[in-house]
Amino acid sequence: MRIAKRFIIWAVIMLIIVFCINIVGTVLSRFVFANMLMPAMTGYVSKSEAMIHPKLRENDGKSKGNGLESLVVRSLLDNERLELGSGIISTFLFMNMNADQSVIFFDQDGMNDFSNGTFADVFEEKDSKISYMLSSVGLLPVNEFIKLDGADDLYDILKNEENCKIRVDSYTDNNFIIMPVKLTVLDENGSEIKKFEFQANGDVIRSGNIYIYDDNSSSDKQYKQHGFFKKMEWAYLGKRQSDRAAEKLVKKVSLESDTYVKKNGYGIGHFTSKSYEVKDGRAMITVFDFSYYNSLILYTAIAAIPVTLIVFLVGRRKKNDY
Repeated sequence: MRIAKRFIIWAVIMLIIVFCINIVGTVLSRFVFANMLMPAMTGYVSKSEAMIHPKLRENDGKSKGNGLESLVVRSLLDNERLELGSGIISTFLFMNMNADQSVIFFDQDGMNDFSNGTFADVFEEKDSKISYMLSSVGLLPVNEFIKLDGADDLYDILKNEENCKIRVDSYTDNNFIIMPVKLTVLDENGSEIKKFEFQANGDVIRSGNIYIYDDNSSSDKQYKQHGFFKKMEWAYLGKRQSDRAAEKLVKKVSLESDTYVKKNGYGIGHFTSKSYEVKDGRAMITVFDFSYYNSLILYTAIAAIPVTLIVFLVGRRKKNDY
């Protein structure tokens, strides 16, 4: 009976400790990370028309782009995961966090293929270093791509190969939604690593200089935040808490008047910052879900040691002394 009482005391103390640790994580998430990331996401609703209703612009000799530049922006403002830190030191400082980002665009016409998901830019490679932006041909919906036979093998290659390129040899184009039919993975010297072929659903367009954009700005894949490998990794996570929160907000948004609304959600080991912005009949929903489970578990484990010793061993010793 006395053991049961000690266990109840231990459990109550641990619950209080977990609650206090969770408050620290919540405060940092809300007042540091959310205050840095959420303001940076405002204002894009004004440019959302070109993101969800793209139109190809004829070359008039005045502008360098082809009119699809906003699709590249959409591929950056998609459903992804920001890795804010790693390692034991970051965990002690509550910096070892994942921030799941979900972004939904829609208007009075409702949702379409560009409204929600994880996207990769598909572009025609030219002489310009930013041809991925100036010469985009459309977006690849990564959530759909990973369902294709062979996508897992491509993911494994990208995981192990450094600085490779993904050439799209043929594809289907459904109003700028690009689905590869044949792909070739090339190493940094342009030599072939492996070819892939996927089932086509529509008219096949053959190409010779079309690529999937892959961010090679870092040699560490963990920090290639917009590389195709990372996008596939995010898509493999499935529907996350941030995605579900964003989808719930769609039903609550009214397009009748311009507005900006921000809300917060609280939980054990995570904090959610949600907002929606309406401008001229268009809406943008942004959700960041910050998870600090690693820090919560670490500090809980550290605190459990002295609490266990005091409640079970010291208490038993005092009893024996009497």
